[in-house]
Parts: sequence; C-alpha cells; structure tokens
Amino acid sequence: MPGKNFTVYKSSAGSGKTFTLVKEYLALALNDASDPPQAYKHILAVTFTNKAAAEMKERIIKALKELSEDNYDSISKGTKNLLQALKEDKKINLVPGALVQQVPDDSIIRKRAQRILTAILHNYSDFAIGTIDSFVHKVVRTFAFDLQLPMSFEIEMDDEKLLTQAIDLLIAQIGNDELLTKVLVEFAESKTDDEKSWHIENDLKNFAKNLLNEEGAVYIDKLRHLSIDDFFKIKDTLFFEIKKFESHLNKCGETALEIIKVARIGHECFAGGENGIGKYFSYLAHSRLDKLVPSNTIQKNIDADKWYAAKATGADKENIDGIKSRLIELYDDAWDFIQANLHEFRLFNLINRNIYSLAVLNEIEKILNEYKTQNNVLHISEFNKMIAKIVSNEPIPFIYERLGERYNNYLIDEFQDTSVLQFQNLLPLIDNSLASGHFTMLVGDGKQAIYRWRGGEVEQFAMLPEVFKHDDNPLVLERQEALARNHNPKVLDKNYRSKREVIEFNNSIFRVLANKLNPKYQNIYENLEQGFSPENTGGFVQVEFIEGKTEDFRTQNKIRTQEIILHLLEQNYKLKDIAILVRKNSDGSDIANYLTENGIEVISSDSLLLSNSAEINFLHSLLKYLSSSADSITHAEILEYLVATNLISKTTIHEALLQKNKSGLQSILRTAKINFNANHFSKMALYELCEELIRTFKLNAKPNAYIQFFLDEVLNYTIKKNNNLNDFIEYWEEKKTKASLVIPQGIDAVNIMTIHRSKGLEFPVVILPFSNSRVDAGKKNLWIDLENKKLTNLPSALVPTSKDLMETPYSDLYEEEKNKSLLDNLNVLYVALTRAEERMYILTGIPSKIPDKIGNVSDMLAHYYQMKGEWKEEKMIYTYGLEIKSQESRTKNQVPTTNYELQTFNSNQWRDTIKMRAAAPSIWNTQAAEVKKDYGVMVHTALAKIKVNEDVEPALISMCSQGLINLEEKEKLQQTLSKIIKLPKLQPYFMQGLIIKNEMEIITSTGEFMRPDRVILNEKTAVIVDYKTGGEKPKHKEQILQYADLLSQMGYAVTEKLLVYIEDEKVVEC
Repeated sequence: MPGKNFTVYKSSAGSGKTFTLVKEYLALALNDASDPPQAYKHILAVTFTNKAAAEMKERIIKALKELSEDNYDSISKGTKNLLQALKEDKKINLVPGALVQQVPDDSIIRKRAQRILTAILHNYSDFAIGTIDSFVHKVVRTFAFDLQLPMSFEIEMDDEKLLTQAIDLLIAQIGNDELLTKVLVEFAESKTDDEKSWHIENDLKNFAKNLLNEEGAVYIDKLRHLSIDDFFKIKDTLFFEIKKFESHLNKCGETALEIIKVARIGHECFAGGENGIGKYFSYLAHSRLDKLVPSNTIQKNIDADKWYAAKATGADKENIDGIKSRLIELYDDAWDFIQANLHEFRLFNLINRNIYSLAVLNEIEKILNEYKTQNNVLHISEFNKMIAKIVSNEPIPFIYERLGERYNNYLIDEFQDTSVLQFQNLLPLIDNSLASGHFTMLVGDGKQAIYRWRGGEVEQFAMLPEVFKHDDNPLVLERQEALARNHNPKVLDKNYRSKREVIEFNNSIFRVLANKLNPKYQNIYENLEQGFSPENTGGFVQVEFIEGKTEDFRTQNKIRTQEIILHLLEQNYKLKDIAILVRKNSDGSDIANYLTENGIEVISSDSLLLSNSAEINFLHSLLKYLSSSADSITHAEILEYLVATNLISKTTIHEALLQKNKSGLQSILRTAKINFNANHFSKMALYELCEELIRTFKLNAKPNAYIQFFLDEVLNYTIKKNNNLNDFIEYWEEKKTKASLVIPQGIDAVNIMTIHRSKGLEFPVVILPFSNSRVDAGKKNLWIDLENKKLTNLPSALVPTSKDLMETPYSDLYEEEKNKSLLDNLNVLYVALTRAEERMYILTGIPSKIPDKIGNVSDMLAHYYQMKGEWKEEKMIYTYGLEIKSQESRTKNQVPTTNYELQTFNSNQWRDTIKMRAAAPSIWNTQAAEVKKDYGVMVHTALAKIKVNEDVEPALISMCSQGLINLEEKEKLQQTLSKIIKLPKLQPYFMQGLIIKNEMEIITSTGEFMRPDRVILNEKTAVIVDYKTGGEKPKHKEQILQYADLLSQMGYAVTEKLLVYIEDEKVVEC
C-alpha cells in the first residue's frame, strides 16, 4: 500500500471510532481478490475489553453478511455508510496490484464479501480480533517452553486473592523468622503509636500491589539486593537524622520559652499576639512539624524589629527589650537550621512512613513466587514484563518470528489506555509491518483516558509518533524513526451520537475547563470541538446545584433523581432509556436501593450479583451444612429460607434451633416431606450434588437465571480446580461478591453503573447524581530515585503523595501528580458528559467560595458558568436546550431486539437413564488397550527439559507429575541420563553458565522448521548435540550437517557436531 502506512486516528466521544476500525478492516479484507481469501488471516485487531472486541466482530460479520446480499437497497443504514466510506476512500482495488485505484462496482464487493464471510465462518480461529491481554497471553502460551514456563499454567487475574494468600503466608512466619518477626511487630507498634489500628495486613497487601504493576518494577529491581537487616540499618539512620533535626529545634524552642517564662511575658504581649514569636517557639518546643516555617507576619516583624503588641504595657515592653536579643539569636539559629535541613528532614520522614512495608517487599515477592510455582499460576501482569525483557534487547525477537510472518496489518483500539509495556511489546510487530509496506493504524481519545491507575499512559498517545519513555534504547529509537517516517495523523471530529444541544454544551464546557490544565496536557483537548448534523436538534442539558451537608446532600440527590425519572416517564421515555452514572460502586448501591424501595426497577452491578439471590444463598447454606453439620448459623440460614418459602411452619424454628445436631434438622425436613439424605449426598460429585439439591428443594420449579449461572460457576470450578466440597465453599466465599448475571439488552429498567463501566456506551438519557467528587492528589504513593549521601545503600523508595513533598528535592513530582490528577478527573467528567444522546441531568453540590479553586466537580461546573458570565450565587438550576415531550423520531430509530425467555428449567437425574452393562469387563479388554511406551521418546523428552546436571531430578519429577512416566521408569531413566551426561565428550556441555537452546526451532529459507536437540552458544560459536536411539545410520550425519549449515548462515562458527547414541552410550563426532 503506497504512502504513509502508520495512521493515527484521534477521535472524540461518539465520533465513529468503531465504525472507522470496521471500515479499515473491511478495506484490507475486501482488497483481496484471491479465492479462497487470505488477507483477513493476516489482520490482527486488538482492543481494550472483551465487550469491545465482541462488538467489533459482530459489526464486521454483519457488514459482510449484508454486503453479500443481492440487493443493497434493503441493507442497514450503518452498512450503507460503510460501503459509501469504502468507495470514497478508494482503498479497494478493482484489479489486484493495480497502480491506479479504481472504485469497484457492487458486484465485485458482493463476491468478495461472500467469499470472506464464508472463509471466516469456516476458519473462525483465523478471525483475529480480541483484547491486547488475550493476544499477549496467546504469545506467552505458545512460547511457554522458550520462556521456561510450565505448559499447563493457569492465569490469575484476581490481585486481591493472590496478595491475600501471600500476606497470610508472610504473617504465618511470625515466630519462625526472627528478623521478619521483629520488623512486623515494630510495624504494628508504629501504627498504634500513630493512633491507628495495629492490623498490618491491609497495609502490606496494598503496598504489595506494587509487585504486580508496571511502574514499580524498575524501582523494585533496585531494591532486590537489600535484606531485612539492611532495612533495619536504613531505619536506624532515618530515626537518628529525624531525631537530630527535631532535638535541635526542640532545644531552641524550649530555651526561648524558658527565657520568656522567667521574664514573665505572655505570648499575647508580643507583636502578632497569640500567633506571634512566642507561639512559634512553642511550636518548635512541641515538635509541631506542620508549623516549622514561621509565618510571613513573624518574619516581617523580626525584619522590622517590631516586638510589641498593642496591648503590651510599658513593663511588658521593657521586659521584651531585655530578652529580645537572645530570642533573635535563637530564632536565627532555628530558622537557619530549618532552611539548611528541612528538605532532607521532610524527605526522611516520608521515606520512614513506608520503610516497614518496603523492608518486607522482597520477602512478599519471594513468598508470592513460591505460591505461584506451587499452584501453577501466573498473574496476568507478568506476561508483558516477560515479553518486554526480550523485545527491548533483540532486533528481531524470537517469540515474534512466527507472528511477523502471520500478521501484516495491526489495528489497535483504545490506544489512550494502553500501557507503556504493552505498546513497546507491540512495536517490533508494527515496525515489521511498516518495513514490509503494510498498513497499521491506532485509534484513541486522550480525553477518555481514565485508566491511569491500571497502567494506561495518555502521554504515550499524545506524543506519537515519538515513543514515550524510550529511555534512549537504540532499538526503540530505531522503531520510533519508522513510526515517524510513516506517520499519517487523522482526526475524527464529527459526533454521530448526541443531539446538537448536548454536543454544543460539551464543546463549550470543556473548552473552558481545558484551560485549567497544565499547558503540558492542554494539547489532549485541542481537538475537542465536535461537528454535528444541524438538523439533529432536540437535546437538553440541566445542571442543578444542591445545598446541604453530606447526608442531607445525598438524600436530596436521591429524591431529585426519582423526580427526574418520573418526569421522564411522563414524557414518553421508558425506564430502559435512562442511565444513572456514579463515580463509586457504593453510590450506585445507595441510589439503587432507594429507587427499588420506591417501586422503580433498576439494573445495577449489585442487583446482578449471584449472592443477592435467596436461592443461591440457600444452596450455599446447604453445601456448608453438608460440609459441617454442627454449624448452628448454617442451620438457621436453611430454616430461614424454608420458612420464607412456606416449606415449613414458623412454629418449628424454635424447636429446630434447639436441636443442633444433624438428625434434628433432617427430622424437620422429613416432616416437611423433603427427602434429604446427607449420607447419600456426600457421595456425589460437586456438580451432580448441586443439581440434586436443586431438584430436591424444587428450586427449578420456575426458570431461574441466577441458578443457571451458579451451576456454570460450579462446572467451571470442577473443570479447572477439583471436586472437593470444602475447597468450593472456600472459593465461593471469595467469588460470591463478584460473580454476576450477564443480562440481555432490552429489559425495561433503569441502568445504574459507574462512569468507568459506561465508557463506550450510550443512552438516550443520563442522570449524574452525587457529582461533587473531589479532585484529589491521585496516586497515594510515588516512586523516587534516591541520591542521598546518608542513605547510599537505598537507591529508591516509595513515598506518600503528601504536600510535604513540596519541601523536598522532589517537589516537581508532587506538582506533576497534581496536574495528572486534574487531567484524570477532567477526563472522567468528559466520559460522563458524553454518554447522553438526548438529555443529561447533572446533580452537583455548592461550589467553593475561593476564587479559581478547582477542588471538586462542583467547582468545575461553577467555574464554567463564571467564565460564561452566567453565574449567580442564588441561581441553582442552569439549562441548555428545550425539553421536547414528543419522542416519536427516537423510538422509530431504535433497533428492535428479540429476547427469548426460558419457560422451563430442566434438570434430570442421569443415574435413572444411564446404566452400566454387567458384561462390561468382558467387553472392555483393558489389558489389550495398554500401549507400549517408547523408551527412546522418554529419554528425548527428559533431555529436552535438562540444561545442566542439576536439572535431571526436577525434569523426571515433572514427567512423573504429568503422568508421562511411572516411578519404576523414573529410576531407570535416572540411571540412563546420569551415564549419558557424564560421558567425557558431553560433560563440559552440561555445566552451569552456558547458553543452552534445547529443541530450538530454526526456520529455513524455504519456510521449513528444523529442530536440533541441543545447541550450546558462546558469542559467535556453537556446538550441536543430537540424540539418537538405535544404531548408527548415514542420515544421522546428514541431518546434523544440515543443522550446522543453518547455524553458519546465522553467523555462528560451529566448532563441534556430536551425535549421541543413547543405547550404546557412545558419542560420534561429525
């Protein structure tokens, strides 16, 4: 494809981002005239969420289906627009390889669309559209062997679960490890000294999250060499320097106060009264660390030699004159000392706040790694780190060699939320694509970058084609040049989502608010102005400032939200047209409960939780009872449900609770004619048990989506984990607060969700209650590189994001974080205000009285109206546009959805229908089914896992655990392998410190794969070892010479070529 092939689309909300991705995908696919089509196999599209990937797939399939139809007059408006855009862009060649691009007629597009659709449906795995995480996972899974990972590892995405296990194991070591015990006990004591809870688990868990994120990796690497003992020495240094600073100022303050006391002068007699020099010395004496810098008034009074308050008597003035020279000396001493040492003192204090957590970070990581190894799991955050170590140092990373051949085109969505490592890991593939003349595109919107807390870096998008944080890596800089040469920026500046009035309001408000950003980030909002269709009118925006303190404010927000919903229903809107967006889940729960109590149907994250189903909780209680029948609380839970559903009488509750044994509850169930046999249930597999309980208590009398989803959870658990009842109960205790229903579209209820979850969605009406969230400092902690002469052995530290940082050498970091936090908050507001198609209602608080202060969303909104000249303190409601009652045009444009409701919930007892034939043993000759194992294959498999002598035992244990060999075979293999490895010719090549490539694939010029058993590399030389079973054959020598020839072509001088005959225990040099 001629021209600049690295296209970067800068989009805005509702500007057709997904439309553009689909259009570019179709342009690449439809440009392929081959039969069967091949181009679609060479396109990789990655986005941020599974939902976005599913939507993109759905749109492409729908477009291809409609483009395959004979009559284009009946296709949807969206596909017509795609067809028109494809023709206008002239990206589909009539003749393959034609230099002059022509617009193909519909018949050509139809034929190609038919072929592509058929090919995709028949080869769906080649339809490569997914999340960036799934792509990286696929790469890691494919190259697990090369990356020295277990082939059957599981992915763990739950940070909380992983870190909780690690911290529990850490705490369990108290009493066994002396230094660890000491540091944890001191940590707990320090918390009680600060009048906080002595529980340290949550502090450690929150701190340990740094082990899983990208940002902390570089800094943590610098701390790996430090032991807990080293941190105690650092702690002692910090304590000594902090106390030295405080003691000097205490002494100055105490001496001054004693002089004042002896002179019998009250603080009120000094200039400035109670806030004068006397009070300042009191602050110094009592270590008021927030009052170390004297006020401007005190400094001016000292400089002007002004000492007396207006009320000071003649005697007071005389007494002050007698001591002021000594007070000046003490003041100068203190102030000079503060100016010289305050920066270091503030820094040491901040470092000291996290020193205990920092001290055990290495220990937590060690425990975490052991836990992951034992449980065969990897955290999803590790994938990008693994790949980054390879791609940052290799011009052509081996893990991408196959992918570079497979994919020509890369379409990357939501780029503003992509992390630094994610993009730099994709760079070699993009570079390869551009070098081959292929098209690659990115699309993103910096104004919707709201995932910085998850590693997203909006600056990365804003700086393109320059690579953010390239760290002067020559490989990255080389790839950056390729991006710059091919850079083709485009802007999507028309809004297809909202009515004109909503668009105009957002254009106006964000034009004003963007000016409050640091100039460094204002370019992110440079393309915020959106165009619209002039005829698309009828939008309405209302901003309401609500008075009241916290609880009253919240109550008023809920009342007003209900009133707005009722008002909208009167104006022909339906509940499903309305979305309520909140900043926090707790706000969503609060307003959902209020609306439900007042008869308004809602769909929220809480209402969809499986744990909110009485039937699911009842099933959980039954499982707990079968696990531990003596638990009286479980008895009560079961009886509560049975009474609520009228399966037993209320009069039996008291009797049942008195009988705390198993037979007591079972006798009550028998009285209710419920056949509950605990012994029978205990012999069942987990999934079968749940089905049996559902049938026993007739929980399937009516279709129940909660139970269906719960059974899915049980099935997934038994497949991935085990069938143990106790383990599942423990698992469900953690999972129940997260597992939820996935519901179809079209249910008539108000949607309640967080602003973050609403990203990418649109609703006819949006209500934003509680819109007064604070613009805080952002991240709670910041990593810093340390260069302090008193802390030479501490290269980095994590310090709290406190105003105290302004009085350290790292003040610029604090300012930068404040600026980024303001951008984060503005972006969240942008996402919230751009979800509405027709109407938007914003409920906010009373703004600050301080001019130009932007402390929360209320201040932002007030600032906007102030800059427009419309602000009046007594005015509480501001509107833009008109409320139009008739919604006929809207309802006509809605796409009809068909939902099918299950009428039955079938659950059958398989034991009643499947029987084992009595003659089974004679039919199934199990001995005849035994397959003889190839001993030579076993040896080969073991040697592929062995790099050095010490790997023999672990390799054989691994093969045993995988069921590849039994214990008898393990012993025999151990003897054989020990003899082979100790052969004089081979022994040097199984020593530590060598670069070993076992079964490394080499691609020939014809595209074939060759795989020598063992290659030992040393800079530019190589030794080849190939294992053989059976006798010597000429083809063995031919094969190893082929390997040598390939390595020579790669630039290696092959010094030895060794054929190892295992049965003969012989080495032949070639």
